Amino acid sequence: MKRKKEREPELLQYRIEYSLDGDFPTERFFMSLNPKDALSQLCHICIKSSPFDDLKQGELGLFTRAFSNPYIDTLDRPELLSVPDPIPDEDFPEPEPEPEPEPEPDKTEEGENTQDDPDDENAEDFFNSTFHQEEQTLTPPEVKPDPAAEHRKKQAERLEEIALIQSKNEAQTQEFENLKGKVAQVLEWFEAKLSILTFEEYNRWIDKWISLEYPLPRDDDDPEAKPDSLDQ
Repeated sequence: MKRKKEREPELLQYRIEYSLDGDFPTERFFMSLNPKDALSQLCHICIKSSPFDDLKQGELGLFTRAFSNPYIDTLDRPELLSVPDPIPDEDFPEPEPEPEPEPEPDKTEEGENTQDDPDDENAEDFFNSTFHQEEQTLTPPEVKPDPAAEHRKKQAERLEEIALIQSKNEAQTQEFENLKGKVAQVLEWFEAKLSILTFEEYNRWIDKWISLEYPLPRDDDDPEAKPDSLDQ
């Protein structure tokens, strides 16, 4: 059995008569899903005749959404990174003093016979060479890490991490505030310069244009509506 294809949402026809910046009234027709969508399409047209025609695509989308949704906070604050706590100081016992090296035995041999003996010289050279090789192969003493120094190193690394995260959060917050201010500036200009004289929706079942209220009334059932955005 073939699966039924879902019907696409029906587009409605809207008529908007408006005046921008004191100019003569203009009439435009839009095919949209709802009145908010029609207002968004109008914004895309009017923005080209405003001082803000250089808006980026993301800024333009935020503005048109804010204009057609006056009771909804369309710009959400960014989620900032979590800042870890600094590592607290700790008390460590004083390090134990290193043992003093034992004094080397006196290599001077007592004896009245100071005459050089070739066999003695060869034996001494062999002994010195062997002793020197053994000195080179000795394992160096293991140096125990200083707990206090290791702790200070971890504290410094944590402070660097905190500074980096705070810097990123400040940059995100500043970007949000700049964007919010720019959108508010565009909205303020349009509220002063744009006059919507007629806003109608065509009802094809009764073949009649139905007048719509502007600004659009608040829809409490709108899933995008937020309680804290009603006073915006």
